[in-house]
Amino acid sequence: MRTPRRLFALLFAAQLLAAAHAAPGPAAQHYAGLAYARNSGKLLYSEEHWIARNGGAQQHIVLYRCPDGEPFARKRLDGGIGDAAPDFEFEDGRSGYLEGVTGHGGERQVYVRRSRSAPRRSAQLPTPRNAVIDAGFDTYLRKHWKALGSGQDADVAFLVPSRLKYLHLAIRAANATDQGRPVRRFTLRLNAWYGFALPSIEVTYARDDRRLIRFEGIGNIRDEQGDTQQVRIEFPADRQYGPPSAQQVERAWTEPLVSRCGSKK
Repeated sequence: MRTPRRLFALLFAAQLLAAAHAAPGPAAQHYAGLAYARNSGKLLYSEEHWIARNGGAQQHIVLYRCPDGEPFARKRLDGGIGDAAPDFEFEDGRSGYLEGVTGHGGERQVYVRRSRSAPRRSAQLPTPRNAVIDAGFDTYLRKHWKALGSGQDADVAFLVPSRLKYLHLAIRAANATDQGRPVRRFTLRLNAWYGFALPSIEVTYARDDRRLIRFEGIGNIRDEQGDTQQVRIEFPADRQYGPPSAQQVERAWTEPLVSRCGSKK
């Protein structure tokens, strides 16, 4: 039987990482982050993001790459600009793990497949008033930036497709400096009486342009044995690229995923 700490890691943290990565800015964006093991500093993987906007709609594609650059997982998010609850689908080419959300309004269809050989499970879930889905977490932070910065805590219902349910999370913000730069750090915990005993996750944003600088905690990408990983993900300035073309976005969506890292050596 899993302990509450392990349960929290599996249910919540595996979803939160990508939720913090959307960034404000022009109609098209292309940037990347580097994920390191929190204890050793070893590079575990990178993640490359493409964001395309057309009118009020937004498409966000993420490729997760092995240290040698080969893509092993992909996520696609579709919704309106500023949508806190977009549709999305995530697939890991190594295990065949698949999860996602479709539909809008009062109910959403949530689904998960734990491996290629596992059955696909799904549920129709009512949408809570304060629902946040995947990268909509970033939108929520921006919409409530001033209130959170003034010391108000917040509670959101964050969807965890792997459990076909929402979890209630408490968010707390604190202003600080990071290498001389003013930042705001958001700490997240399960909003329950035992939340104090569970691992927190911290995301750091620059206060001037509200861009994500760093994520620290249990990541959403498991290792090749299927275990969760404590990571530190950095978003350096030299990984901010020029706006992508439509062809680059299409290539990111269609590029084949490898079944294991190092398989093409």
